[in-house]
Amino acid sequence: MKLVRSRGRVFTVLAVASMAVPMLVAQSATGAPTSSDHTLRAQLDGVSRTLPDGSVLTQKSNRGHVVAELRLADGSTATASAPLGSTIVAVITSNPLGHRSGATGDPGTADVSVEAPDTKLSGLDPQALVAAHKSSGRSVITDAMETGMTYEAAVSTFGDMGDAIPTKAKAQAVVSGVAAPVGAASAFPSAFTAAAPAVYITGGTPQILDSLCVNFTGGPANHATSHGCDIRYLDYAVNGNWYISNKMKSSAIVSDWYYQMVAHDVWVGYYSGNSWVDWEPSRTYSEGQCSTLTLGVTDPKTGVNISYGTSICPNSLSPVWASSAYLGFGGIWRGGSTGYENAIAVGVVHNPPGYSDAYSVHVWVQWG
Repeated sequence: MKLVRSRGRVFTVLAVASMAVPMLVAQSATGAPTSSDHTLRAQLDGVSRTLPDGSVLTQKSNRGHVVAELRLADGSTATASAPLGSTIVAVITSNPLGHRSGATGDPGTADVSVEAPDTKLSGLDPQALVAAHKSSGRSVITDAMETGMTYEAAVSTFGDMGDAIPTKAKAQAVVSGVAAPVGAASAFPSAFTAAAPAVYITGGTPQILDSLCVNFTGGPANHATSHGCDIRYLDYAVNGNWYISNKMKSSAIVSDWYYQMVAHDVWVGYYSGNSWVDWEPSRTYSEGQCSTLTLGVTDPKTGVNISYGTSICPNSLSPVWASSAYLGFGGIWRGGSTGYENAIAVGVVHNPPGYSDAYSVHVWVQWG
């Protein structure tokens, strides 16, 4: 086991757009430009429909939450378990010059993300948000199940993230409780509408604010899959001054006969005015063999440590900063594999008064 603790530093998210409408910047995890074969963006409003390019968006919603599957025209799928009003984005690229004789498809990449709406500037009570998440029975396990994983696979993959693991019966009850909408999409429950209190401090124990999962299946002969989740903890909230910890993980595989996975990542993006005040990984951690890597960050406002560990296999785990404006931070695995590999990252975001807490969760996978 390796235990890594970070040192104090701050990266401020530069202004990239109006806070009312945060914009996603799609690019490869390495920062290199990509030629996109297909880019699709759809609003998760609870209404199923066929999109202009022939892709099919299927949605179910209930009490402010939505489960969505976006089936692209090329046969790949992107699924999400997210707040109602989120946006799903899929960017699929390919490189015909690298085609291998006999293979189905070309080397390429897939980037799938979900942009979650603001909760803070709309006046939602942070204490009510924490309480509503706790009472809903939702967890990163149920989120993962709603993106297509079995209960057993969800627990095996994301049970190490620190969220409470429900029994199979309770998890299935939560998942089955997301019913098809009747007419317009459901509204937020009344618990979300109270005016924000002047002070909300978590007493030294960060409380889960929300969680979100996204999944991609596609690539060569549909042999590429990437699951990714993020858990947000509300560490501190005083007069609109918030500190939010993030635990993020992706688990991906490319099991094709001709192509293997060479990299995959998970990253979380915040928008103008927010700052990453602590983060890990902060450097490349080379792995000669599979071992447990534990990463830790400290909230500078509360002194609370958030740590998280999982198995990382060769070759390496490195930090990834997405976009030139340090829009997002996460972790990227690099190597060569036809089995499941993990990537993780942890970080603390300072969300100051007057700025949105809207965020996006991304998974990216490359095969070649």
